[in-house]
Amino acid sequence: MSEAPLTKPFSLQEIRMASMFMTSLVKTVSLDDSLKEMAKLQRQRAEFWLSANSHVRAGQSLSSFLEKYWPLMFTTPVRIGEQSGKLSSVFEKIANTAELQLEIFSTMRKLVYPVGMIVLGMGVGIFFMLSVIPAMASGSERSRSSSAMKLSLAAHDLVNQHPAILGAVGLGFIAWAFQMLKSPTARSAILAKLDYVPGLGPAIRSLYYGLWSRYIALMQECSIPLQDAIGISQPLLLDYMVPSVEAVRDNARLGFSNAVDLDKVPPGDPRHALPVFLTNAFRMTDNTGSGQIHFEAASTPLVKIGMVQIHRFIDVAQGLSTLIAAAFAVAPMLLYFLQATDLIKNALR
Repeated sequence: MSEAPLTKPFSLQEIRMASMFMTSLVKTVSLDDSLKEMAKLQRQRAEFWLSANSHVRAGQSLSSFLEKYWPLMFTTPVRIGEQSGKLSSVFEKIANTAELQLEIFSTMRKLVYPVGMIVLGMGVGIFFMLSVIPAMASGSERSRSSSAMKLSLAAHDLVNQHPAILGAVGLGFIAWAFQMLKSPTARSAILAKLDYVPGLGPAIRSLYYGLWSRYIALMQECSIPLQDAIGISQPLLLDYMVPSVEAVRDNARLGFSNAVDLDKVPPGDPRHALPVFLTNAFRMTDNTGSGQIHFEAASTPLVKIGMVQIHRFIDVAQGLSTLIAAAFAVAPMLLYFLQATDLIKNALR
């Protein structure tokens, strides 16, 4: 396997694996030896870990090296773990939280299946409309065809007359859509629109807020102030969710209990979108100082509820998408047979 460049971003899966390895390594051998072992365990990242080793041997912290390449939400706990002597425990928490994040992303990707089924059905339907049915239609059928059949035949003629132009337009649209979907901003905007879909919106919010709460618990365990943890962890949330936690942070001058007291929050304030589990976690953290316990307790039901809701939605969506895809695929042939039936009836009169 070829070695990745030093500056190539780490995937979440690579960070999870690295954290799993580091959990056991730093518990049993020195940090210097741990980093040398990491160069062997993640061979495609050997240059990275050897550079980290040189950085540490020069008297600098591991976190100051990692923060150049890893997201801040991971490196800040590592810095606290170095200072507190709990580096192994911190890496274990990072691995577990990254695993949850990967599980959520995997579940979210299943939403593509219903859309893909509908697109496939539309593709089959268009193929029949543009190729099969016009080829089956005889000259007499063309002259006495229905409006829908005439539209099919006209589209077929258009494709035959301008194949290069239409092909270029189609490829251009596909390339544009691909580039759009690669953009985090575009993906976030799409998910924001899904927030209005009954059954799906609450599931997405529950999953993302649950994941965010898990990271807050991790940072609270590392004694990172809640104000700072909110700012560091914002990249975990979708763009339209960020104002809700920002509003809590910006209004916490009199305490987090006061900031999440929804009876005092004006209508339309984004804090009204926060799940009750999170408002309770903020309030209890303010009262007890045990943020790690309360945000961990909030994360578990939020993720569980979100998973149940999204799996239920996917099950229903898969059934509906199959029916819709079948309708798109069958409709053109049904149209042709109805047209043929009418022609036979007219011929028998």
